[in-house]
Amino acid sequence: CNEILLFGQHGILQSPGYPERTLENRFCKWRIQTTKGNRIRLMFHFFRITESNTRFTSTCLINYLEFGENQILESSVTIDGQQNHTKTMRKFCDHIGKPVWILTENEVVDIIFSSKTEPENHFWLSWSNEGCGGDITSPTNVIVHAEKLANNSKIYECIWKIVAPIGMRVLFYIKKLSVFEIAEGCNEDDSEHFSGLAFYSGTSNATGFAQKVLCSSREEDNYTSHTNELLVKFKIPSKLAKPDVKKRIMTGKVSFIPAKAGDECGAVIESKNFYYNNNS
Repeated sequence: CNEILLFGQHGILQSPGYPERTLENRFCKWRIQTTKGNRIRLMFHFFRITESNTRFTSTCLINYLEFGENQILESSVTIDGQQNHTKTMRKFCDHIGKPVWILTENEVVDIIFSSKTEPENHFWLSWSNEGCGGDITSPTNVIVHAEKLANNSKIYECIWKIVAPIGMRVLFYIKKLSVFEIAEGCNEDDSEHFSGLAFYSGTSNATGFAQKVLCSSREEDNYTSHTNELLVKFKIPSKLAKPDVKKRIMTGKVSFIPAKAGDECGAVIESKNFYYNNNS
């Protein structure tokens, strides 16, 4: 459980062996990372980290869950049965406070779990990115709001993975996209330096080639998928964002529409240079 990177827009993290008894002398390090410009919200579903009554008890010195320095924007913590909001705590155990939720400063958070004396010490949390992007399985509005993104980030990045019911297509409607003209990196190739709004077939951009790319402000534009799955990637330097008076960089809507006649994937592919011997 040491030096593990968890990357994505949502997930679950548990102490080793949860909910069974764990081995003593556990020391684990994780890093959770999401798309650039977003924050991470951690929701705690179980937390029990206790220490024996020693002179170190009040400091969570032996058994604790700790987060990286300057990585917590705000947290809600239960202290003596009362829920409190704090911006300063980053080390937790039962005696000091049990975290209810934690919101990170940016897209990265480092977590340390130490359990040296008590085999029943455990935690269970789920996490999700907070800002923009996510998994979409039903019609919804889409908004990229500057105030919900990390204000010190040099890059804003949003990824939507959209899945419609079988037989339907995804219509991604852009009511308004407000950005300065993107002069560099705005093309179909999905490189590390890509900038723009891109649409990919399926729920991954692994092909590295976008079906459509937008490089400037737009109004009343749209893209319709050719299958029931669509990945949309919006990535720009934050200095190119041009939010409106309500701090919105993009507004739009995802809806599902019936497939058009003839809009099907799959076919028989023949190769004239291939011979199949049925008797072999």
